Amino acid sequence: LLKLMIDMAVYLGASSSTAKSDMKAVLQFETQLAQITIPYENRTSETLYNKMTISDLQNMVPQFDWNGFIRKTIDTKVNLHLKDLDESETVIVHTPQYFQDLFNLLETVENRTVANYIIWRMVHSRIFHLSRRF
Repeated sequence: LLKLMIDMAVYLGASSSTAKSDMKAVLQFETQLAQITIPYENRTSETLYNKMTISDLQNMVPQFDWNGFIRKTIDTKVNLHLKDLDESETVIVHTPQYFQDLFNLLETVENRTVANYIIWRMVHSRIFHLSRRF
């Protein structure tokens, strides 16, 4: 997999040495993400259905503006009753421990690695749609 990642980065314009070091970091980050993900066999209603207020979620994972995110993603023209949403609103949080672990992990990883990971995932998901050169 690492060789494919490096080859793709080089095809997209990275130098060989930069591609090698960047893709090693991306693969390590992807491995760390896999380690904090709840295994499929442990995904039960108890682990996936966690009712809490936005305020509780914000206190649990303070690195992210949950209220702001929710406000920006809800179409209040369609959902008029959610226009006055506040932090006392109850939400269902799938795997809150994952969010805690994710944001703790993100604090230890360089932004460049996260950006390269996002690009790698996009390229990897479209690899069969690319020209034969890739």
